[in-house]
Amino acid sequence: MPPVCEVVRFPSSAAYRTDPSTLHEAYDILHGIDGVQATYHGLQIGDSGTLYGFILWGTMERHKTFTTTQTYAKEFIPTLQKSLSGPASLLYHVHFSVDPRLVLRASAVELVYLTVQLRGGGSPAEEDLAEMKSHLKASVHEGAWGQAEEKRNVFVVLGGLKMSESGYKWNGTTKLVVKSEMVRIGVAEYKVAKLSYL
Repeated sequence: MPPVCEVVRFPSSAAYRTDPSTLHEAYDILHGIDGVQATYHGLQIGDSGTLYGFILWGTMERHKTFTTTQTYAKEFIPTLQKSLSGPASLLYHVHFSVDPRLVLRASAVELVYLTVQLRGGGSPAEEDLAEMKSHLKASVHEGAWGQAEEKRNVFVVLGGLKMSESGYKWNGTTKLVVKSEMVRIGVAEYKVAKLSYL
């Protein structure tokens, strides 16, 4: 079973923009924690004020346990804050369809957030969620997709991009989502980030 991927978006600090290794101290702490399998970070292309982090956990329980420790409160958070200029603007825990490591190591990563529109009563219709899952299973072949634990109506799609002389080229098939009939039940947000593996 693929690991749980913590997907987080922060405003980056000037220190991080000058030297991305500013975050390494915080990620080094994570690498000593039981359950952490891999970490990635990088800036959004076209908006260096936006920093993305990806942490792969063996289980959600391991992540939750870590957030209750003194190491988390007294070491990790203060060290992490050196790379940030404000609170997280997005935080999801996603069980992707496949292990996302290969995608996250691409030259750049396309991030697509698909939000299924809520119906009356403030919750997504089960048939709409099932339709979105079916579509993503059929459309995403060289990427990863999954449903956010925090919001059942949010789906995160990752696609790898590769660099060529003319710029970034699609490596996967996530752009199929753009032309999809699913747009009628969802709102899409597209971003691209260049990540480093640590």
